[in-house]
Amino acid sequence: SIATALLGPGRLLRSVLVHADARTTCSGELPGCPQVLSQVRVGVARRVARGLRADVSLSWQRGQSRPALELTLSGDLAGLRFSSQNAADPNSGVGGTQLLEGSLLWDRHRGRLVLGSGRSLGRAGIAGVVFFDANGNGVQDPGEPGLPDVLLRVGSQGLSTDSSGRFSVFELVPFEQTVIELDSLTLGDPTWVVAEGRVALRPSPNSYEFVRFAVVQGGEASGRVTWEGHERSVGGMRVVFREQQHGRETAVTTFNDGAFYVMGLRPGTYWVFVDNDQLEQLHLASVPVTIIIDPANHGEVEGITLRLDHTDR
Repeated sequence: SIATALLGPGRLLRSVLVHADARTTCSGELPGCPQVLSQVRVGVARRVARGLRADVSLSWQRGQSRPALELTLSGDLAGLRFSSQNAADPNSGVGGTQLLEGSLLWDRHRGRLVLGSGRSLGRAGIAGVVFFDANGNGVQDPGEPGLPDVLLRVGSQGLSTDSSGRFSVFELVPFEQTVIELDSLTLGDPTWVVAEGRVALRPSPNSYEFVRFAVVQGGEASGRVTWEGHERSVGGMRVVFREQQHGRETAVTTFNDGAFYVMGLRPGTYWVFVDNDQLEQLHLASVPVTIIIDPANHGEVEGITLRLDHTDR
């Protein structure tokens, strides 16, 4: 069998898939008996419009006076899935099978009916919104806009938010754990961060589970690690920012002069300290400091100082 995709010439032949296969049989049982052509099939497939695909094939079997013609149209349009399979066979005549299926779903969070392609009874769905959370309360309050064109992955499916920051997907397996992840690189501002960028849930059948992704203004912090008398030995120190409420950590490495800088910190209270393993290896001590990343002042904290001192060990 052979299959190839054409790239031209001309728009008509662009993105056309051509496939062909042939089968032979051996009428005898002894090794080396002559092969006889018994079946040939040649077909072409092409997307003729958005959501519409056409497949045309000719097939011939040994003993037929003329080849059989098959035409299939399939697609997914306006929430309906359809398939039209028709054939003209010299033995069985002309016949065809027509299939049209769809579902009418109620999205209680949006308060509207939604068309779903395919048979949705017994399946599950996930809907949600990605929005800029100005006050950091995790709820989309009036005046907090949805963020468009943000990429997400729901299980194995990729999708993006609409102009209102909303997204939805159906035909998921109910009661099976589904992971929803947000691609933070597609946010409109590099200083924004997602309060929770990964959510795992088990959707219920015949309904949508609603998920909110709150995007907040990320903070930035800068400072310096100092060691009196050893100013040239403070490069490469690992500085850790540990959020006090959830224990999430972000780490950066100092420059040659001991300076450090970090961006994309979530709002909250942090301990800032030099990595304990490094301190033990160098027989040094350093007192952690506490900072607060507050969106009210754009989350900027400057002038953090971490002093290193020798220990008695």
